Amino acid sequence: MTTSLPANPSLRHLKVEAKHILQAYRKGDESCCRVLRNLRQFVDHSDAEILKSKIGLHEVQFALALEYGFESWAQLKQHLDAVSAAPEKSALRVNGANAVEVTGNGQNRDSVALSLVAAAQAFGQTLDYADATCRLGNAFGPAIDTEENCTSHMQVEGRLLDRGLALVGEQLGFQVERLEFPDRIGPGDDENAMLSHRQVVAQSVAPLLNEGAVVLVAGGWDVQGGPHGFRHWAYAGLLASVDQEEGLLLGAHPQGHMDNPLVSICQHGMEPHGGRVYAWALRPASETRSDDVATLQLALHRIRGTVTFESDTRDLFGLAAMDFWIELMRRDAGFCAPCWSRRDDDGKPWDAWENAMRMRQSSEHASEFLKGCSVRLDTDARFHLAAAASAYDIIVDLLAGSITREGPESFQTILGDMRLQQGHADSVLTPVREALVDAADHIEMALVRVQAS
Repeated sequence: MTTSLPANPSLRHLKVEAKHILQAYRKGDESCCRVLRNLRQFVDHSDAEILKSKIGLHEVQFALALEYGFESWAQLKQHLDAVSAAPEKSALRVNGANAVEVTGNGQNRDSVALSLVAAAQAFGQTLDYADATCRLGNAFGPAIDTEENCTSHMQVEGRLLDRGLALVGEQLGFQVERLEFPDRIGPGDDENAMLSHRQVVAQSVAPLLNEGAVVLVAGGWDVQGGPHGFRHWAYAGLLASVDQEEGLLLGAHPQGHMDNPLVSICQHGMEPHGGRVYAWALRPASETRSDDVATLQLALHRIRGTVTFESDTRDLFGLAAMDFWIELMRRDAGFCAPCWSRRDDDGKPWDAWENAMRMRQSSEHASEFLKGCSVRLDTDARFHLAAAASAYDIIVDLLAGSITREGPESFQTILGDMRLQQGHADSVLTPVREALVDAADHIEMALVRVQAS
């Protein structure tokens, strides 16, 4: 009687199983004899007789192949190679060549929105980045991971930028499915456990890629292990290919390459550095339906850190994120203590500049979106939508001096001087926060007017 292969069989796992049987044989453990009795020379032998014989790994592998109903180890391997063949039909590739790229500076732009733009291209569609980052709610306020010790990276994490994806996927042209994988067994530094887990994930993802879905991941990149130097682990991107046997997960990183490796995945998605990061399967929606009111509701939640963007002790959104940003500027010389300690003799860190640039660009997109809403929605709401747009214009103006590389408001000037940093917190960042409060109040009033009409 043969034994059925496990679900999602792996040649590596079967090799390990054969080695365990051989180890048991060498230790005189009778548990190995049932499988070894598949060998013709042992059919009528007792356990004691089998354990007194001399066999090697090849004989054990042959016996294991027979156990699973194959005529040889080579035939078993051929079967597994066919089962685990890497997908060739990924929507990101055409005849093995790249069909799209995920491009854009993930520090200053929304990497989830960038990835969605690339996914739309893979489906032969067009998606505007500014509209995508607004529809997701991300353009309307900062998002900060308080446990990220480098402030250059505190606004870039994909796991903070995909919160609205399930709600607005259809608006952006996608059917969206959040993917879930089994929990990884073993500590995060256990390479064997991580490899085994990636194999399971690869086997789950391969059919999705083969059927033409695009898989978006909100982080989890191998920082140093890829072929293109440093790649921030937290950027969102798209899976381009998987190797089920080797447990390789390769994807498109926001800086233009398709073969960046992912590291680890857990029960609700990726789990780098202890943080939950989701993976999503994207397919073309049958119809795209924009919903300005739903976007305005997301914008309000983003600013106030509620509902979809609920702030907690680690993940801060909108006003709570601004409070944290202001506190750091008032407290830490150089704004980012780790970056300041590693700075070059001739320069100052770019971390403050990158955060200000990100906020300024997002505010420009938010303002344009709100101005568009004031035209598309009910006339009773127009005053408040225009006022909310003006609040974001104020933020753009407030941050203009910060993003220059010279001048009295430049971070090249103020960083490291605590008096100037605290002055910046009072004269720039605090008014930015006040403008966000004003924007939220007017968006709320606009929603009241629209819903009352």
